Amino acid sequence: MKLYVRNTEKGLIPLYDSDLHENKKLKLNEDYEVEIRRTRNIQFHKKYFALIKLAWLNLPEQYDELYPHPDNFRKAVQIMAGFYDTYYLFDGTQIIDSKSIAFDSMDELEFKEVYNRVLDVIIKNILPLNTEQEIEQEIFNFL
Repeated sequence: MKLYVRNTEKGLIPLYDSDLHENKKLKLNEDYEVEIRRTRNIQFHKKYFALIKLAWLNLPEQYDELYPHPDNFRKAVQIMAGFYDTYYLFDGTQIIDSKSIAFDSMDELEFKEVYNRVLDVIIKNILPLNTEQEIEQEIFNFL
């Protein structure tokens, strides 16, 4: 079970309704092991996926077959933005894969760098007629 909590003067309190629901499953006066990690901003995480969806929905038709799903597109723009890992098969074949953006794989600063560089790739290649401010405004329609 994972809970997102905030530390207050009264102790740790659940951040979201789903966390409150999970917290209610814990029995009073029972002992639990807790691992504390500072979480990334979940709203910024949602904003990133809104950016991906906005760009994917505005892809020129010639790219429809290349990116049938937003996740295929997300991985491609992350690679174009320089966020990838390189692997080699035993025969020497090089495999390039986008890095994980999971909460436990990068901190807020690194994720912000991913967002900004992916935004640059999208502006340059997908939405060149739009300014960054116009794109940021449009993103809010997807949140």
